Amino acid sequence: MSVITNRLPANEVPTLPTDTEILAQLERIRSSLDFDVPQRSRRVLSYVVEETIAGRADRIKGYSIATEVLGRDATFDARLDPLVRIQAGIIRRGIEHYYLASGRDDPIIITMPRGGYVPIFSQTCRAAPPVEVRSPSRLSQKPLSKHEPPRKWLVFPVIAVIGLAVSAGGYLICSHAGFSGETTVARGSGPLVPRLLVEPFGDLSGTQRSAKIAKGLTDEVIIQLAKFKEITVVPGHSPTIDDAQPTFMLKGSVRIEGDRLRLSTRLVNRADGSIFWTNSYENDIQRQGLFQLQADIASPMATALAQRYGTVVQSDEAHLAPSPPDE
Repeated sequence: MSVITNRLPANEVPTLPTDTEILAQLERIRSSLDFDVPQRSRRVLSYVVEETIAGRADRIKGYSIATEVLGRDATFDARLDPLVRIQAGIIRRGIEHYYLASGRDDPIIITMPRGGYVPIFSQTCRAAPPVEVRSPSRLSQKPLSKHEPPRKWLVFPVIAVIGLAVSAGGYLICSHAGFSGETTVARGSGPLVPRLLVEPFGDLSGTQRSAKIAKGLTDEVIIQLAKFKEITVVPGHSPTIDDAQPTFMLKGSVRIEGDRLRLSTRLVNRADGSIFWTNSYENDIQRQGLFQLQADIASPMATALAQRYGTVVQSDEAHLAPSPPDE
């Protein structure tokens, strides 16, 4: 009696993909709807992959990407301009989504580890031909008769289950090993979601009317921000915020002069007080009505901050991704 199971030999080592296979995988990623990134991010991914397989990985720096792909001039300084780091973050998120969706069974893995822009290529393991796992010899020395106690038949399903578990475990371990470096495309994991603390907007006019409008604007902005899954919105001075973690804060101030309303806002990194974004909104209350005016202000503000490629997400990527040491 024997059980057939798929099992990787102990000395099985995944082979490195060829240049042709890497380029084919690059095209699969670029042409997939699940790789949902802007066109310039696609150009950056193509550039770093093609430079690497051409043997010029040492030339892949923030400066070269900015000047050769993204249109920056020779004055580009990666320490002051986070453009390339932001693009790298967008690419990492896009690759992660691709490999969790339509690319989950692809034979070639392309990753861009944090801290640099040089991609890593790996190949997923494939199961070896079936290996026969024989049952213990003492069970095959004597044929089983129909009068044999039925409990002995339970031995064979147990052996089959053990064999299949060993095979599946070996395959999963090998597949996981294919994601070289600090990859963000591990199954079952997802990108960290930035948290945005919305402080009550300040009232600069000091009237009962302006105080009510400031509160209404704060509430409307929170409602609009909460529609986006890319961020977590925390209203007010919530005790759940951990000051040790980098968390963004939206601050604003309202001024009313006659029927004119002006809202000034800024996005602040609570870790160091740096300002990532500012904007101001001004309009006539009587002409639009208060409720419509609040909606007209809050909706585009939330979109600019919280969409997939909005300021909060991009600023979070630029803050978390360290500058490559060779820039």
